Amino acid sequence: MMLEVVGQFGTGLPPPTRYALSDTLLKHEVERTKNLLKKTEQEWKDDGCSIMTDAWSDRKRRSIMNLCVNSKMGIGALPRFKKLLDQAKKLTIFIYAHHKTLAMMRSYTNKREIIQPGVTIFASAFLILQSLAEKKEQLRHMFSSTEWEECKFSSTPKGIASYKTVSRVQFWSGVTQCLKVFSPLVKVLRMVDADWKPSMGFVYGEIKVAKEEIITSLGGNEKAYKPIIDIINKKMKGRLDSSLHLTSYLLNSYYHYKDLQLQYDPDIMNTILDFFDTLLCDNFEMQRQVVTIDLPKYKKKVDRFSCDLAIKNCRVNDAEFDPGNSFYF
Repeated sequence: MMLEVVGQFGTGLPPPTRYALSDTLLKHEVERTKNLLKKTEQEWKDDGCSIMTDAWSDRKRRSIMNLCVNSKMGIGALPRFKKLLDQAKKLTIFIYAHHKTLAMMRSYTNKREIIQPGVTIFASAFLILQSLAEKKEQLRHMFSSTEWEECKFSSTPKGIASYKTVSRVQFWSGVTQCLKVFSPLVKVLRMVDADWKPSMGFVYGEIKVAKEEIITSLGGNEKAYKPIIDIINKKMKGRLDSSLHLTSYLLNSYYHYKDLQLQYDPDIMNTILDFFDTLLCDNFEMQRQVVTIDLPKYKKKVDRFSCDLAIKNCRVNDAEFDPGNSFYF
């Protein structure tokens, strides 16, 4: 379907053959992926990593399993976050490891669970912290109750450690701080994982928003936010900052109509010109129409781009908004 749509723009981009897709191009992509992993694999050798599985079933009930590697290249492995996440993990494991402690937890939380699986390990960690924060008072009551004192696990090393974790003010303030940092990124993960609308036109813009929210949540302290932003930028480089992502970003009226300065960013504009040069290869007339006529109208919000319905239609990024249909009535 994608190739058919591209073909409607002209004959400048011939579709690859089935052989090329299944052999030549596939091998090329495998090699490209291996090259991208080389730097990360060296980090695994130096600092170690964890091998994890992520399994589910598709709509046809076929079993699918991903093998995932978790290492210090994730944000949650930064020292200030890792310590807190380890404490939260140990607390959760302790509660779920024994029938007695699990029953106590469910009693105090009205049968609300702590563990909530997410689309990624990062999202799962966020959901556990969020769940703990929501049950903060119930957990503190549980660990200060007579029932806990009489529980045989209260005097074990892990029980004592769990009690100290729940009782510690620094732990809960750390949870709050973690959630402020992780929340913007989880929003992006949920958006790209959702099936309710295409996310290509929103990926670059929402990651940009997420970075701004993280900086704000850390009070603009560069020493605090820079390591996080650096990790995000490294993850984006060569993956989520392609010409397709940047073009979709500018042509998404949800962002452009809020910030008209986007059109003056030389990196974005140069990328867009390269994108149309590639997409409309050998079709100079169409390139001229798009670059010199249609794009300037969009940037200046004239003709159909200036009507009230077009402007109001893109003020809210909800389930109804589709940037591809914003100006067709």
